[in-house]
Amino acid sequence: MRKLRSIQTELTIVFLGLASFLLILGVIFLLNLSSVSKNFEYHIDNQMPTALSIQQVLVALEGVTGELSAAFRAEDITEIQIIRDSEANFNKNVLHFEMFSHAIIEGSESNAFKSQDGGIIYREWVRQGFDKTYKIQKSDETSAKMMIEVDKLFGELVIKSERAFQLKKNILRMHNLGLTHEEQHKELELVLSDIKNLKTDVRNKMAQMVDLNRQTTELQHQQISNIISQVEFITLASLMLSIIIAIVAGYYVARKLLIIPITKLQQGSREIASGNFNYEVKVENRDELGTLAKGFNQMASQLKTRDIKINELTSTLKVLNKLLRHDLLNDLTVVQGNIDIFQEYKDKSQDETLLSDSQSAVARGIEFIKKMKDLEKSVLEGGDLKSIEVSKVISTVVQNYPKMKITTTGTGTVIADEAMTSVIDNIIGNAQMHSGSNTIDIDITTIEKFVYIRIADHGKGIPDEIKDKLFTEGYKYGETGHTGLGLYIVKKTVERYGGKITIEDNKPKGSVFTLQLPRAHSVKVL
Repeated sequence: MRKLRSIQTELTIVFLGLASFLLILGVIFLLNLSSVSKNFEYHIDNQMPTALSIQQVLVALEGVTGELSAAFRAEDITEIQIIRDSEANFNKNVLHFEMFSHAIIEGSESNAFKSQDGGIIYREWVRQGFDKTYKIQKSDETSAKMMIEVDKLFGELVIKSERAFQLKKNILRMHNLGLTHEEQHKELELVLSDIKNLKTDVRNKMAQMVDLNRQTTELQHQQISNIISQVEFITLASLMLSIIIAIVAGYYVARKLLIIPITKLQQGSREIASGNFNYEVKVENRDELGTLAKGFNQMASQLKTRDIKINELTSTLKVLNKLLRHDLLNDLTVVQGNIDIFQEYKDKSQDETLLSDSQSAVARGIEFIKKMKDLEKSVLEGGDLKSIEVSKVISTVVQNYPKMKITTTGTGTVIADEAMTSVIDNIIGNAQMHSGSNTIDIDITTIEKFVYIRIADHGKGIPDEIKDKLFTEGYKYGETGHTGLGLYIVKKTVERYGGKITIEDNKPKGSVFTLQLPRAHSVKVL
């Protein structure tokens, strides 16, 4: 009772701890949720590389047009260096524009961006340190299309600007190149007008991109707000649900750890009391109840073993009783009858016959007693099982049959005991008496978990109607006058080893006894 109270106390502590942990976890999560959301919004507001890149594109655009305006302030050939400086700065701004426009379209970490224009753009990007300050993700399809259009317009603007630079230098140098001075001024005005229009178009497109980026940012803000609201709701709901689950689980576990195991033990007691020793109490507890259930099952197993032993003993006693009443009584009757005749008639001519019959009867009685001893050892006692080398057992038995030609092939190790010698001896002896052949072939084969011992003779064979009776207690085959216990003992012994014995016809003639025994290393020997 004290043990059960200990279990209940431990369960109470466990579930109170679980509920407290869940409650503290929920409070901490709610306190940090606001801070997390603020940091998340700060990340979105201050880490918008696309928006910053758009600003850089606009700066580059203004730089391009600004350098163009600076170049046109030159009035004569002496100021040609101003145009050259403006052209150099113009090219820098063009490269600046290209860097950020392609970064917006393809993403600054993409292979496409890194290989753009043979890697010139990316090398400049790295040189200026933008790879560390700008981590631009690839734009969505809409933004990418808009930026491609901007890039196309900007390309036209660059071409026009380069033409404008050339015309301005020609005018200052008084080069006509097939055009009059007036025609060059007129073309320059047209080019500048186109540049102005292109700049306007680019700015309009960029304005659309800025607006699209703003809308995207606002949408992200709204989505984050919705997510935070959902998280708050789910957190509160989860907290309440966790408390409910802890209470329900407490009852369930208490039922599983206490009520159900005790009920199973009660049922097991009733089953054992009714004689059902196969009943097993299945309790998975690792506490005192689990130990109790394990001990209960061990007790049931021991009772089952004793019950089986008692049944085997009863069966054996029945066989012994039957044989004692029949075989031994018959042999003693023969001896008694011969003695009576010998005493009554004292006929010398019959002395040898009577004496021979008496000796045979006594020999059968002695053999019977020996078989009883073997049967007692095989069925009732049963020695400790261990690893037995089959070929060694056969070599020992073969010495008992010097007139037989016995060949053995193969080897194998089985789980058996000293009675294995009697098993082999009985089978070989049976073949010697009944087969009419003095040749026996023994083959030992190991297949997976079993060792197969095939003992074949080349005699007259055994009729099919007799094969099923050979292993029955007391069954006699032929006219040898033996007890009929030999093969019965073999069968009982082999079954005790966890194996089996079969008989079949040999080709072209004779019989084959096959023993199937557990291989030594495939079984755990207790």
